[in-house]
Amino acid sequence: MDYQLALNYLYSLGHETLAMKLGLDNINILTKSLGQPQQTYSTIQVAGTNGKGSFCASLASVLAEAKISTGLFTSPHLLDITERFQYNLKPISKTQFSNLLEKVKSQVDNLLSDQQLLSRPTFFEHITAIGFEYFRECEAKLAILEVGLGGRLDSTNIVSPILSVITSIDYDHQQYLGNTLTEIAREKAGILKTGIPALIAPQAEEAAKIIQEVAKEVQAPLIWLDPSQINALAIKDGYWEFDFSTEKENYKALKTGLRAYHQVITSALVVKAVEILNQQRFSISQKNIREGLEKTLWPGRLELIKLEEFDLLFDGAHNPQGTKALADFLNSWLKEKNYSNKTLIFSVMKDKELPKMASLLFPLFDSVILLNQKDVRAIDFRQMDGKILNLAKQYFVVESVNEALKIANNLSIKEKLIVVSGSLHLVGSVKQHLKNSKKPYQEKSYGL
Repeated sequence: MDYQLALNYLYSLGHETLAMKLGLDNINILTKSLGQPQQTYSTIQVAGTNGKGSFCASLASVLAEAKISTGLFTSPHLLDITERFQYNLKPISKTQFSNLLEKVKSQVDNLLSDQQLLSRPTFFEHITAIGFEYFRECEAKLAILEVGLGGRLDSTNIVSPILSVITSIDYDHQQYLGNTLTEIAREKAGILKTGIPALIAPQAEEAAKIIQEVAKEVQAPLIWLDPSQINALAIKDGYWEFDFSTEKENYKALKTGLRAYHQVITSALVVKAVEILNQQRFSISQKNIREGLEKTLWPGRLELIKLEEFDLLFDGAHNPQGTKALADFLNSWLKEKNYSNKTLIFSVMKDKELPKMASLLFPLFDSVILLNQKDVRAIDFRQMDGKILNLAKQYFVVESVNEALKIANNLSIKEKLIVVSGSLHLVGSVKQHLKNSKKPYQEKSYGL
């Protein structure tokens, strides 16, 4: 199976979110037929609403510095599906991906024929199985698995991890996870396992209470990150330096590799995770932590691209909590900048809390360009509430990335900032346009 055929098959399974079926039956049957690849290495499972991807990327970067062979499974991707499967920070090759999908599809076809499976596994179940098998073939010692959605019924939740992690929980995907923070937190806490340490980021009181209840039910020991142990200082261009005093060690002048204060919390969570791993016979030094954090890459998250015509800031914030973090960052960061014109290119999915997101972001910009994405989940801005539109000083509704960038570029002659946010799909589309135009589309790379 070549790469394009592999993609055609995967996308024929339906939209990754809209065609999703939460549950563990299919993935259990499929991985059993593959010989339980996820049991051949240690795993860390990471759930949460915001920050779980950057936590996974930061921890993988630290483990790379410690020369620990590590698999990294994340979602969604920005430009290419191979981004979701990394081994020692390198994405899977298209050939490897195609071969593994062919192997998984063959197993699925046989299981359907034998009626062991009653329905074809979903897009996400397929790629979860690919990730599990890929890390086995790579002979990974450890795999970091980002939960796709929720936790309790997510297809990654068949593993027996050595560490569970829950990052910040907030409202998102309510149609699947529930309409209250209590319901959402209970789904996320579904990754907690008996006797397995669980590392928890600071939470709203309602979410914290549920995590404690679930932990007590399953007898999972909780380790909470205490922000009062952190002393942070903003440094150049949106990055931070911080001291962190845990019960075990004092860490001085650690630097974040990703922008904004919330990455201080994420980085401190990584430090705590490393301390837990070191208790489990791993050997990760302070030097590994320091260098790994500073080198962390997580494209599309407060990522700054400097072009001749303007500066582009990408951020995949797609819910109110993420949008508030972006707004807080901009309110601070822009004080050290001299942009004469600030434009937002924005798109969002129908199921997101657009009024809250718009009220946080739109007033910060001279102009807002609303892009109608070619995605069945995306909102059509031509039918948008006038009250929301009035939050913008001026706005444009466009149908293409090219049109959006042209309008943004023509709004001012000099010192222009364009922020792209509201949807990771939008961030990926703009990056793909830049790549096709042979322009810089990534701020930096690992250089491996």
